[in-house]
Amino acid sequence: MTQAMVTVDFYFDFISPFGYLSRFRLDEIVQQSGVIVRYHAIDLPTIKKAAGNTGPSNRDIPPKIIYLTEDLRRWAERYGVAMVERLAGADTAGFNKGLYLALERGVAADYVRHAWDCNWREGKDPGLVETRVLLAQKMQWDEKEFELYVNSDAAQQRYDQENREAIERGIFGVPTFAIGEQIWWGNDRLDFLQETIAQQVDL
Repeated sequence: MTQAMVTVDFYFDFISPFGYLSRFRLDEIVQQSGVIVRYHAIDLPTIKKAAGNTGPSNRDIPPKIIYLTEDLRRWAERYGVAMVERLAGADTAGFNKGLYLALERGVAADYVRHAWDCNWREGKDPGLVETRVLLAQKMQWDEKEFELYVNSDAAQQRYDQENREAIERGIFGVPTFAIGEQIWWGNDRLDFLQETIAQQVDL
């Protein structure tokens, strides 16, 4: 089988339940096609504000949150994955910044899996130190070293840079997938991503 070198940029915030769901499908696409995934942890509120999306959050619109809760249940059932109904806390900055340490160590995919499991499978609050300790343990990292990293100026600078570059690329929400100038927003757009990959990879 001859494969073209295709790279998918995956933009997410660990706050996103649809990001959690999309990872399972993206993993299947990677296994089938051999594409490379580049992970980008970004801050959803910052991205939305830059795009002019300053309306109320989903949780402030009761009919919408009722629908979204049911929709998430349907998707989780379709993928056959466990999922809590709501995130225990909205502060995902530490989890997001921790990705950059994982990238430096060449274990980004494992980090993404464990971080999302903490949030959306196990229902832990990502803003708590004890949850970051749990994540470090899952990664078999030194807990104090991990905590120092996510609170470091270097990690914050990388976070700021990732947000700037995402905004410049036209990213306005998560999860978003990109190949070159083409972008797809949302777990329900992965079919289009897969079709594009199939056109570029000889399966």
